[in-house]
Amino acid sequence: MNVYEEDRYPFLKDEDLFIKEAIQRGKKVLGICLGAQLIVKALGAKVFKAPVKEIGWVRNFFNQHRFHGPVLFSTATNVSGVSVARGYFRDSKGWKLIATSEFVVHQAFRYGENAYGLQFHLEVTEEMIQEWMKSCEEDLRGSQPSLFSKLKILTDTEMQIETYTRRGMKFLRSWLFAKSSEGE
Repeated sequence: MNVYEEDRYPFLKDEDLFIKEAIQRGKKVLGICLGAQLIVKALGAKVFKAPVKEIGWVRNFFNQHRFHGPVLFSTATNVSGVSVARGYFRDSKGWKLIATSEFVVHQAFRYGENAYGLQFHLEVTEEMIQEWMKSCEEDLRGSQPSLFSKLKILTDTEMQIETYTRRGMKFLRSWLFAKSSEGE
């Protein structure tokens, strides 16, 4: 689902209000994929249907000069991430873009000290990716870049999942246990 599908998924309206309030109160907010789109919407920007369905392992390019929060992926400047992005958005006031990819410009951003949006999935497991390959078969057939093939995604998963999981857990621990702007 995507944030622009509120007619189809009415509960997204409640999520929007919840996220707006959490951000206004300075609470920690982490949005992954749809969650990143919801943060963007809560900040007043519009989310559009992406011209390219980004499904699979995608190289993210981190701007270390703009990232001054929890350690996202050590000091790496480019790291593969698992994406199933079908939406994209333009810049919004007050956020800092911290990662891009070849197909989706806004891969990761930060708003204030406590809110992060990631178009790629930190929480993914090998089992989740295998399930996604079953549910995304139609999207994969229609994807423009040839690098988004089921075989390539599964092969890349086998090679990268252990390192990726460690990096994702490192970020989550760093973010969760960092002092927030309100000292939570």
